[in-house]
Amino acid sequence: MASPLHRLLVDAINAEFNGGAAIAGEGRARSEITKVVPTGIAAIDHYVIGCGGFPCGRMTELFSEEGGGKSSLIYAALAGAQKAGGTAVLIESEEAFQAKRARVFGVD
Repeated sequence: MASPLHRLLVDAINAEFNGGAAIAGEGRARSEITKVVPTGIAAIDHYVIGCGGFPCGRMTELFSEEGGGKSSLIYAALAGAQKAGGTAVLIESEEAFQAKRARVFGVD
């Protein structure tokens, strides 16, 4: 069951973008997520993503308008995965990856 805040966020996304957003696992059995990479931002980890961070072993797509903070969020997640001893893969289609900026977030 989704929290009221989670439901509010999904409803706002659906209103802004004409539907398409859903709460992961709503209406069906949830799979057990046993390992996550936290973003370091509790509101995103627990209310937006809902499981404490990006699930390991799963593909996550980030999309938003220009200047929406996607790069900063993904750099933080990549650094978090590496700090935990994991390997992170970034598939970036806009050729906007900035290695120097990623290093500021701790990406090796």
